[in-house]
Amino acid sequence: MPSDTAANQHCPRLWAEIDLDAIVHNYNVIRSRIGTGVRLMAMVKSNAYGHGAVPVARVLQHAGADCFGVANVEEAVELRAAGIISPVVITGPVTPCEVETAVANQIQMTVTPPEILYAIEMEAVRQQRTVLLHLMIDIGMTRCGLDCEDAIELAAHIKAAPALELAGVAAHFPMAEDAQASRRHLGQFTAACNKLRELGLLTAARHAANTVAIFNLPEAHFEMVRPGIGLYGLYPDECLRKHAPLKPAMTVRTQVSYVRSVPKGTPVGYAHTWRTKSDTVIATLPIGYADGFRRTLSNRGRVIIAGQYANVIGNVSMDMITVDAGGITDVRTGMPATIIGREGDAEITAEEHAGLCGTIPYEIVCLIGRRVGRTFKQNRRSVELENDTVQDLTPRMKTAKEILRETQSSLRKTGDRQPFSDKRFT
Repeated sequence: MPSDTAANQHCPRLWAEIDLDAIVHNYNVIRSRIGTGVRLMAMVKSNAYGHGAVPVARVLQHAGADCFGVANVEEAVELRAAGIISPVVITGPVTPCEVETAVANQIQMTVTPPEILYAIEMEAVRQQRTVLLHLMIDIGMTRCGLDCEDAIELAAHIKAAPALELAGVAAHFPMAEDAQASRRHLGQFTAACNKLRELGLLTAARHAANTVAIFNLPEAHFEMVRPGIGLYGLYPDECLRKHAPLKPAMTVRTQVSYVRSVPKGTPVGYAHTWRTKSDTVIATLPIGYADGFRRTLSNRGRVIIAGQYANVIGNVSMDMITVDAGGITDVRTGMPATIIGREGDAEITAEEHAGLCGTIPYEIVCLIGRRVGRTFKQNRRSVELENDTVQDLTPRMKTAKEILRETQSSLRKTGDRQPFSDKRFT
């Protein structure tokens, strides 16, 4: 059981302990599954699924990750500013206002709407850089991505453009847990890649496999894989437990902030959705839905205090929850409480929270907010991190029309070859 002193050293209110050794362990489990000939893009978007993007990227860069996947330019610049020199790929759609910063920071981008290629090429020419791009093939997500004909057109344009280079052709499985559906979707992706190869347009890495596909669909490994949730020790599909000995990397703890003895029938919390069933002791903990403790856990969740479970009673508030601590001996203010993690023989997992909330473990850890302090452990001890404060390196974001006007003006002045154009952009 964590001591009161240890809790006070970490954070007086609320903190998440991140086990970097567990993340490296999970990385090695995944690496052993794919072999040495396949590259690995470690997904660290959404603050590394709530675990801390910079510390996680640093430890995985040292462990041998080939590159990192993020969701937007702000996440990419955060890694660059922290000294991450490995390739960084924005795996989702890029907006015109992100292009200038992405090019300046040597960020690889995924082209999904065809019109964005126009802005990327001209910015690459303006900055005199070569930009590496990935094409996303839509195999059933229908949220972004290209059909085969658009992919061929864009790949041909990239091949002809001196400032552009195709680094990858990607897809995203919409039903990775369904093996039959995934093989059908894999067939669509393979067919598109084969067509690109026949036309001499595919010399880049193919990548589609997420955590589930890495273990259940080895034929989807291709030249690169993109593990996400598995790196953090969480299972997107329970069937993976027998194949992948992953270790959860996040423990969330807080402290008892108030203790009160109450008689039977005492109403608790907003709307009085709970009344005590007997004389008991109520403990208040300073964590709420603003910190990522879902309101859906009202009257359903539980915490661990002194190695024993205590049920959440009453509605979860923005900043506080109340638990029935009547069965815990000598509960007092300042005692540590485990929200997610293990304490003695008792354990609460992100998967448990997800099941109670009718959601997925991804959402549970991603919603652990930034006001929840992070502490990082490596080799079973706390590690001091360098100053991770990231300066705003992003220049003023330009609008699509501004980029278009500058591009057209530059072309008129130089007489260069017209880049890919799309009427929807003009």
